[in-house]
Amino acid sequence: MKQKRKSPFFITFFDGMVIAGVLIFIGTLAFFIYGKQGGRLQLYIRSADKEQFVSLEKEQTISLRGPAGETVIHVHDGMAEVVSSDCPEKICVRSGTIKEENNWIACLPNHVLIRIKGTTNDGIDAESY
Repeated sequence: MKQKRKSPFFITFFDGMVIAGVLIFIGTLAFFIYGKQGGRLQLYIRSADKEQFVSLEKEQTISLRGPAGETVIHVHDGMAEVVSSDCPEKICVRSGTIKEENNWIACLPNHVLIRIKGTTNDGIDAESY
């Protein structure tokens, strides 16, 4: 009578549970270590003629000239907003304030983009899957 040989790769239910537990633990640990590396947040401003990073910690007002006129950005309390613009529909002004990483406001007629970025963020954010 021949005995059945067990495959060396046979996984029992409990082996699967241990493997799943270890993978969940490693995933959770990796998320807490690497998931929220925002660092200091800065305001990235791109206009028709220049690009710059501005600190969100210092209150300031920035005026930029564009094809449709002037766009005025006010930075205060870790937030930024477009307070006035010479564009026709003023969608950028009505956008309100931005304060979280990867939030943005654009004034298309004036070719102005403002976006909040983290200093250590180099690409993919946590919301893109």
